[in-house]
Amino acid sequence: MSRTKKITVLLGSTALALSLTACGGGDEYCDLIEEYEANASSMEDMADQDAAVDMAEETRAIADAAPDDIAEDWNTVADAMDKLANFDPEDADMEDPDSMGPLENLDELEQAGTNVEEHVQDNCDVSLN
Repeated sequence: MSRTKKITVLLGSTALALSLTACGGGDEYCDLIEEYEANASSMEDMADQDAAVDMAEETRAIADAAPDDIAEDWNTVADAMDKLANFDPEDADMEDPDSMGPLENLDELEQAGTNVEEHVQDNCDVSLN
C-alpha cells in the first residue's frame, strides 16, 4: 500500500470510527465528538476537498477542547488532517519527505490515533472499532 493511501486510510478510519459512535459524556470534549458524528455523513469522502476541510476543522475543534492528557495526540491528528485537507499529491516530490504533507511522521500519527481511540473509549464511553 502506498504511503499516501496508508495515511488516507488511517485518517479516514479514525474519522469514520468517530463518526459511527456517539459520546456518552456531557462535557464539551465528548459533545464535540457527538457533533462530529452528526456531521459525518457530509465528510465521508476525503477525496472531496470541502469534506476534507470540514473534517479538519471539526478535528481541530475537538483537539482544542481535548483534556490535557490527550491534547498532544489530538493535535497530532488535527495537524495531519489540516495537511491532508490542503494536500495535493501532484505537488509531492516522492524524494522529498517535506513535500509529502500528511505522510510525515506516520509512526507518530499512528500512535496518536491509537491513543485518541483509547482515550475516547475510556472517557466518553465510546468504542472506536
